[in-house]
Amino acid sequence: MIQNIYLDTTRMDTSKWLCNAIKNLSFPDINQQSALKGGYLGQVLSPMQIGAYKFAMAWNLTGSDFSDLSTQRELFIGTWGDILKNGSATLKFLKSNGNLIQLTVKGVEITGEIIAEDGLSCSLLITLVTEYPFIVGQTLQSTDVNIFSGGGMAIPMPIPMDMSNGGVNDLTITNNGNYNAYPILTFYGVLSNPSLTNLTTNKTLNINYSLSDSTQYIIIDTYTRSAILYPSLTNVRQYVSGDFFTLAKGGNIIHLGNASYNSTGHVNVSFRDHFLNI
Repeated sequence: MIQNIYLDTTRMDTSKWLCNAIKNLSFPDINQQSALKGGYLGQVLSPMQIGAYKFAMAWNLTGSDFSDLSTQRELFIGTWGDILKNGSATLKFLKSNGNLIQLTVKGVEITGEIIAEDGLSCSLLITLVTEYPFIVGQTLQSTDVNIFSGGGMAIPMPIPMDMSNGGVNDLTITNNGNYNAYPILTFYGVLSNPSLTNLTTNKTLNINYSLSDSTQYIIIDTYTRSAILYPSLTNVRQYVSGDFFTLAKGGNIIHLGNASYNSTGHVNVSFRDHFLNI
């Protein structure tokens, strides 16, 4: 099912490094306290909070002799140790169906024994922690949703003439993963009190703020629920209401509305396909 494993750009599965098993990589932890907390005076409850992944990989190292095994062990442990040195690393899995999925690991623990009988091989258990609780696709998808596109009249004009506006501000975005994806939404000016709706899930995010020119933009992270105005780097979370919506599995129809028309105003939706397992 897994064809190759990479840590950043280093291929980890070699003729002398063999991954025997991946353990506990199923679903991320659930914060039960958040999930079970009751509402107050009709307050809407937040969905249960998903925690981080913690999983392990069992590896077997081999060497042509004692010296080679020692060398392989030092190289292997040193490669994983770069996670601690650099603060994080991207662990990638190339699946047999051709899909390349990844997750960012931020902690590593290596355990294993050196046994006299295993002079030409040794086993190590690599325990990893990832802060973001989803496995994602390698490709970052990025799509612009415009206020209005199309319209106008062809020359020569047909008879009878079509008087409809001929334009659309809906766009279909596809999440090919097996779980809802958390997009990054970037609102570019000129926009006046814009809203963005996922018509597929009937969820809407509103911004009660006007971007007066094309140099201003607001980046909204729907996972961390943050909203930052650029280039001033101002926190504008207080102007955001509604739903920090996700992209459901499959097609999602996204609509940009409640904004004054300007040719520069639009929203960029960027995301990776999200998965809950390999």
